[in-house]
Amino acid sequence: MESPIIILGTPRSGTTILGNLLSCHSSLHYEEEPRLTWRYGNDSKSDCLTPRDLTEKRIELIRSSFERRVNRHGKQRLLEKTPSNALRPEFVDAIFPESKLIYISRDPVECILSIRDLWTRKAHGVKNIDKANYLRRIREIRPMQIPYYGMELVRRCLPSVLRGGDTVNLWGPRYPGIRDMVKELGVLPVCCLQWRFCVEACEYFMASNPDRVFRLKLEELTETSLNQVFEHCELDYSDEVYGAFKDKFVSSMAGGRRGSASSEDLETIRRWIGPNHYS
Repeated sequence: MESPIIILGTPRSGTTILGNLLSCHSSLHYEEEPRLTWRYGNDSKSDCLTPRDLTEKRIELIRSSFERRVNRHGKQRLLEKTPSNALRPEFVDAIFPESKLIYISRDPVECILSIRDLWTRKAHGVKNIDKANYLRRIREIRPMQIPYYGMELVRRCLPSVLRGGDTVNLWGPRYPGIRDMVKELGVLPVCCLQWRFCVEACEYFMASNPDRVFRLKLEELTETSLNQVFEHCELDYSDEVYGAFKDKFVSSMAGGRRGSASSEDLETIRRWIGPNHYS
């Protein structure tokens, strides 16, 4: 398998849009949020994993799992995006030191409000389960992981009255203590912290590895920036990718929430992400 292309970014920052565009390239096999694969052997921990959480066996298990899927689909390279990886870029780099990394970001207010929308939209109960997503999880899961993620599925299916006081499900990257923080602080501050922890982890990694990561803003996604992504990833030109960009991407997709946000929400975001991030 040739060098993988791994997209880093917070939830709702444009990782899905970029992944869907690049997945049109004929040489790439796209894995969308294979969360359980990255967590082999670390299922009881948060998503804040580091190279210390790896062993040679775990590295080989993760690498070989991805390689089998690429080969099964007759492709040459892996394209992957999992927002939780934004919390652990050093961990990802230790597994795939030859990878080409892309970091996509978005206006923080728009991004955080979109994260909150996701949390509040994804309610409890069986009828709200994304069946396609969970079928993908079932194919991905290994027997040793069933006790951890079987319970998670049960929690998602239960109505809130049976969940011991939990009013929302957890979505996206899990940092230590996130469930208790939701109970004490509420959803919006926790979404802010989720965004901030991801961004600061990526920024720290990029400061130490300036040549490893291509930086891209969702609001500035153009054919020119796509060309730069291709150059960074050493990808051949693809009519299919550029055709998909012209057909599917609309720049206004990146905005729209800030203008309708309350002053209280905006102040909460400023408080929890800090003035250096707020703009």
